[in-house]
Amino acid sequence: MKTKLSPYTIASNCTDLTDIRDGINEIQDEMKRLVSEGKNVPSFFYSRLSKLQTKRKKIEQKNQIHMNVTIRFFIDEETLTMAVRHCLHFQIEPSFPNVKKAIRNAVLNNGRSIIDFPESWGDDLMDVNQVEVDKALRLLKPDSMSNFAPSK
Repeated sequence: MKTKLSPYTIASNCTDLTDIRDGINEIQDEMKRLVSEGKNVPSFFYSRLSKLQTKRKKIEQKNQIHMNVTIRFFIDEETLTMAVRHCLHFQIEPSFPNVKKAIRNAVLNNGRSIIDFPESWGDDLMDVNQVEVDKALRLLKPDSMSNFAPSK
């Protein structure tokens, strides 16, 4: 039985990403079927697939916009504490740049809600020794933490 592919498996017939993805999927499905039946995959399958993938990459790159964005936000004491706990839990020095990076990565991975709901950082961070956390917070915020330091 000769394999019949749709016109969308030919790159020049595809006008948008949907056509291209459909063509790629059709070729890949047909290749899987042929291999499972123990038949040889015709060589034109590979050339069509390659051309479709190249066309897909070109269209995707053309549609992408590169932009650097800086977003500033304020954090509360609890979020700072959780970021310090994160650093200590993963044995990262809780320096200002590292804590800032931990917060930035948490926002990138979890969205801004991580700032509004510090408990979203995870329960495993609560295993970190509170004395270590307090010590790191005092080093990060020497002025504002002086109110919390025990009097002698």
